[in-house]
Amino acid sequence: MTLKNIGKFIILGMALCIFLGFGSLHANAQGGWSTSHLYGGAATDRIYSPQNTSDGGYIMAGYTSSFGQGGNDVWVVKIDANGALLWQKTYGGAGADAASFIQQTVDGGYIVAAQTSSFGISSDLWILKLDATGVVTWQKNYGGTGTEGASTMIRQTPDNGYIVSTYTTSSGAGSYDIWVLKLDSTGTITWQKTYGGTSSDYAYSIQLTSDGGYLVAGATNSYGAGSSDCWILKLDNTGALTWQKTFGGVNDEEATEAQQTSDGGYIVGAYTNSFGTSGFNLQVIKLDSTGTVTWENTYGAAGNDFTNSLQQTSDGGFVIAGITDSSGLGAVEGYVLKIDSAGAIVWQNTYGASTHDYIYTARETNDNGIIVTGSYSSQGAGSADAWIFKLGSNGEMNSPCTFSINGIFAIAASAVTVNDTTITPGIPVLAEAVTTVVGTDSNAIDTPMCSVPWAHAYGGTNYDFANSIQPTSDGGFIMAGATLSFGSGLYDAWVAKLDAEGHIVWQKTYGGSENDEVRYIQQCSDGNYIFTGKTASYGAGGVDLWLVKIDANGSILWDNTHGGTNWDAGIYVHENTDGTFLVTGATMSFGAGLEDVWLIKVDATGALLWEYTYGGSATDGAFYVKDTSDGGYIIGGSTNSFGAGLVDFWILKLDSTGAVTWQNAYGGANMELMQAMQQTTDSGFIVAGSTQSFGNGGNDMWILKLTSAGAITWQKTYGGSYDDSANSIQQVALGRYIVAGRTAAFASYIDDMWILRLSSTGDIIWQKTYGGAGDEEAQFIRQTPDIGYIVAGVTDTFGAGAQDAMVMKLDGYGDILSSCEFIADTNATPVDSTATVTATTVAPVVPTSIIQHPVITVTDSTATETNICTCANPSGVTNNTAADVNECEDTGVQITWQADPGDWGDGGIGLRNYDILRNGIAILTNIVYGTTFFIDTTGTNDVTYTYAVRYNSGCSSNTVTVGAQAADIVDLTPPANIDNTLLLSKSGTTDVVLDWIDIADAASYNVYKTEDPTSPFPTGWTLLAQPTASTYPDPVLSTLNNYYYKILAVDSCGNTSSN
Repeated sequence: MTLKNIGKFIILGMALCIFLGFGSLHANAQGGWSTSHLYGGAATDRIYSPQNTSDGGYIMAGYTSSFGQGGNDVWVVKIDANGALLWQKTYGGAGADAASFIQQTVDGGYIVAAQTSSFGISSDLWILKLDATGVVTWQKNYGGTGTEGASTMIRQTPDNGYIVSTYTTSSGAGSYDIWVLKLDSTGTITWQKTYGGTSSDYAYSIQLTSDGGYLVAGATNSYGAGSSDCWILKLDNTGALTWQKTFGGVNDEEATEAQQTSDGGYIVGAYTNSFGTSGFNLQVIKLDSTGTVTWENTYGAAGNDFTNSLQQTSDGGFVIAGITDSSGLGAVEGYVLKIDSAGAIVWQNTYGASTHDYIYTARETNDNGIIVTGSYSSQGAGSADAWIFKLGSNGEMNSPCTFSINGIFAIAASAVTVNDTTITPGIPVLAEAVTTVVGTDSNAIDTPMCSVPWAHAYGGTNYDFANSIQPTSDGGFIMAGATLSFGSGLYDAWVAKLDAEGHIVWQKTYGGSENDEVRYIQQCSDGNYIFTGKTASYGAGGVDLWLVKIDANGSILWDNTHGGTNWDAGIYVHENTDGTFLVTGATMSFGAGLEDVWLIKVDATGALLWEYTYGGSATDGAFYVKDTSDGGYIIGGSTNSFGAGLVDFWILKLDSTGAVTWQNAYGGANMELMQAMQQTTDSGFIVAGSTQSFGNGGNDMWILKLTSAGAITWQKTYGGSYDDSANSIQQVALGRYIVAGRTAAFASYIDDMWILRLSSTGDIIWQKTYGGAGDEEAQFIRQTPDIGYIVAGVTDTFGAGAQDAMVMKLDGYGDILSSCEFIADTNATPVDSTATVTATTVAPVVPTSIIQHPVITVTDSTATETNICTCANPSGVTNNTAADVNECEDTGVQITWQADPGDWGDGGIGLRNYDILRNGIAILTNIVYGTTFFIDTTGTNDVTYTYAVRYNSGCSSNTVTVGAQAADIVDLTPPANIDNTLLLSKSGTTDVVLDWIDIADAASYNVYKTEDPTSPFPTGWTLLAQPTASTYPDPVLSTLNNYYYKILAVDSCGNTSSN
């Protein structure tokens, strides 16, 4: 599906059916939310048309395929002023039902416009009237034998009835016709009309106008200059046409929303591929009250850019929202663009991550902020979640979100062809019918997307460490490892639930009198948790593989030990799409050699389905397993039995029965140890660990990218002269990779945590160490919904005891915005390696393991949470300047500044945000990361102010700039008149040279000439030239003619003298 078709799909077919830097900032900003929210379930959920409600919150409607009765159900969501869910309900039948618009009504309830295929003959228009709590008051479907109801908009009218716009195939002149219905307060049709030609015509928007009529916006293929043109219809209160016009070029234009403006004219939001840059561009057309174009602009970049919504804001400007593939954040992203009343760009941002993240609607809020709704596919509970966030009036968001970049649109003028159309409204006879659905409560998960980065150590007086951490559906994290400080025996398995800020919600130990450890934990689809590891306290042998399912509060649901008489351990567990579990690890009790790869499959209750070992005569083990799209499985590990050297990476592809499809070893002459692996979006694999055969040091970090068949796409080492290794890797936004492990080559003392962000081809985007005077190692990393990272490992520098678990929440650049002095940039360079790929020949062996269900001792632990980052004031902001933006116009004063590089880039010292002070008083606060200038438009013209920038580090606030002075000068004074000082002299037979006294503030002069001095000035005079000097030679003269001249002085602002 092309981006154009995606844009149409969103706009036309809703019922069939993602921190910040700014272009510029202006004063009087209202703050955004402290986070961005995702709402949804396991499938696809989308929300459109956010509207302010009388209680200060918001109402939204769309559709859900995660909840309800049918394939899609209408979904209505009520949130409070901060984005918290108040209630949510679904409405639908057995078919597909989706809402495109909702509005609060004067009685405090809501009116919903939707499309339904559950009721009526085909797809019908469906209107539901709800009370304030979402209970249905009345409901009706409207339609014929064809399709109605897509992209419906509804507005309550002054008589407490409703006006509805949509389009229909059941009636009218063409394939699709615009259909407008006037309903009374109970939904009974008062009148209905179709508007269209012989082809396809669509309505996307209807608005009430001040004369009691209506404005309809859409697209026509029946009329206009190109294949599709914007079509604007002005109706009176009976649906009769007042005027009708198309606006377009030789290609495609579609108007997605139009409204009456405060000056009595109209504004049209559209998209075009007749004008602007390559592909599709946003288009905005300003009309007067008769539909005549006042101004028009396109806004776009190198890709395709579409308009989904447009609204006039309280300052007279406009906020526009839609989708773009021009920014490079992902496949498709959303954008929000703010323009002023003349169409100039005020600010612009794009929002999104790795996949398809759409913005459908942006609306001004009661506090002059902007509420934005869209669909986010890069993170969340399902394949696509409803995405909601609130911006301040300047586009700012009061959180460290990293899913946004500065806008990239350029502005250009367009020149649409305007044509009057001459249709006569049709009178359809489409029926209404009563439907009988009842609203059902849904339970979508609210996932906050943005949180403040932090770093904590957790532990007691002894040795404690974390092996695994995962984001959880409630926005927090689940951490697992082992503790010697708490529990029943030596080391006990240790699990801690953390909230979004890293605070402990609950913590428990699991174990007996010997050593027990968790190697990997994940949240299950039912909201509970499963972990695997090893236990010496329970089982059949010395050490057994251990598999435990716990509930959301840490209580055991079931547990298994699997083993024989020797040493056996679980390394990784994965929940399959059918609710079963795969566990992989190593066994010395069974198999062909000293130690074999062991794969176990159990059902949702832990009952064994099958188990196999894979190995040769030596030592082999596995670190990863996952079900693949072909119904089989992939295992990653290391082998001492096969390959080119002492130990090689080893990957086995299995079918659904556990039989080997292909198997390869990867390595050199020495030792390579695999620690992590993941399937990538192209069905290939990314593999990480360490190598002694290649690179710069004793051990280097080693990353291989493989195809789905195991062939090497690229391979690189990363390291210095000492030992470095990778323990965890994940493919993240934009097809890139995040890697975590340890480094001695770049450490501040012995070993440090080492994290690298890599491009899709393995090049380093950024690289950082995290450590102090002792040893630190990162064991696990995962991207979080805000496109930051959560890291778990171990530290003996920080914390309460000899060794603590260490967890860091990083932003998207690897930084912690509070003052953390243990972060440093490194300068490793990737080195290509030349591993040998060796096909191996093992076959699965069926072991006879003993499965036991021990009674495990579970104990609440009391680990201390230590904030590693101590506050230290940042070094400051430099190079503060203030200057008039344009001395000729009322455009404000621009303040610029530069943060010390250490304040942001390397995390060494942390600036959180900025305040702007004017004469010592804050006029804008909490300007977020990445912003380096601000435009103040609220001062009095021609008054000089002193501006300063204050930083807020989270520790204290200090004014660090010496005030810079500037005034917003508005020069309206014309230059002095030249008077009658014009001198003429001949330089030839017909040439005349004009000389006059130079005017001090003139930038140029307008020289006019006429043969008739009674001609009106300046229309009857010819403008000869605009010289910058006070002389001009006029060679174009005829003999026997009289000539008259006027010279006007023009200053740099365009002011002209009166003479």
